[in-house]
Amino acid sequence: MSSKATSFARLFFRKTDENAQAVRQILSLAIETRADFNMDFFVHNRLVYQLKGACVEVRPDALKVYLRGGVEHLPPVGMEVHVYFSSRVERKSVPFDFLTRVVSAERKGGDSFLWLNLPEKLGHNQRRYNVRVSASKEDIRDFRVWYGKPVVDAEAGDVRLRWVPISLQHVELLDISAGGLQLLVARGSPVYPHLAPREVLLVRGTFELRGKSPQQLIMVGSVVRMSKSEDASRAGLAISFKRWGKMVGGHFVWRDLGRQEGINPLADWVFQLIFNRRRLAREREEDCSSRKKYQGQDDHNQERRQ
Repeated sequence: MSSKATSFARLFFRKTDENAQAVRQILSLAIETRADFNMDFFVHNRLVYQLKGACVEVRPDALKVYLRGGVEHLPPVGMEVHVYFSSRVERKSVPFDFLTRVVSAERKGGDSFLWLNLPEKLGHNQRRYNVRVSASKEDIRDFRVWYGKPVVDAEAGDVRLRWVPISLQHVELLDISAGGLQLLVARGSPVYPHLAPREVLLVRGTFELRGKSPQQLIMVGSVVRMSKSEDASRAGLAISFKRWGKMVGGHFVWRDLGRQEGINPLADWVFQLIFNRRRLAREREEDCSSRKKYQGQDDHNQERRQ
């Protein structure tokens, strides 16, 4: 970038037209760098979809987003969406976010696209509660999953959920965050035919935290994204937590999750897992370097003796 060019940093502190210019420039930069767009879709402040994509076109009043993965149901026109992405600005990775709405949706061949209203401004928020870490069910003690099957209660005149356990032989945990998790459910599970977006699941586990007693947590969430393997042998589910409970004095104390909130003890466990893995990787790297160093010294000593 030349010295005469207006920097993005200065553009962000100007008003009106120049703000719009800054927004378009940052989004154009996101196209060039193929930045991942993480999109949360809301109805009445409740998260109902989570999709991933990339910005492919910017117009004066709208932007076009390509949706990654097979998207069976496109969000309807007018739905509110919160978009998060990161771009390199002046040699730094900068997080951006904005609120907007769906203008239209289209399919071309096997590809899906959304047109979104161009935002008036960009923020710099991150979904900190959504920092994900790859994990398996073996990483969590007493890990269990249930499907919430809707059942009509004739006496009460309403619909209730009956919790149907999903056998662990049919479940694989892919990753987890303080706000949700991703699962694979095999076709052999009796609940497999009932799985769909907005269906409810319950997850339970005991999370070990350094310096604290084990945290027994229970989370209730809904399916916000679903995909099936080509042979339909497995379904991938993205679950967003809505409520959670913590064991206190032999009973679970329940709490609702706000729109931008996560489960604090679960967040602590996620970052502890990340830290431990980085520490182990660093120790292995140092051990490998030490072995190479000693091997080099041995080779040198052998050459001298010869």
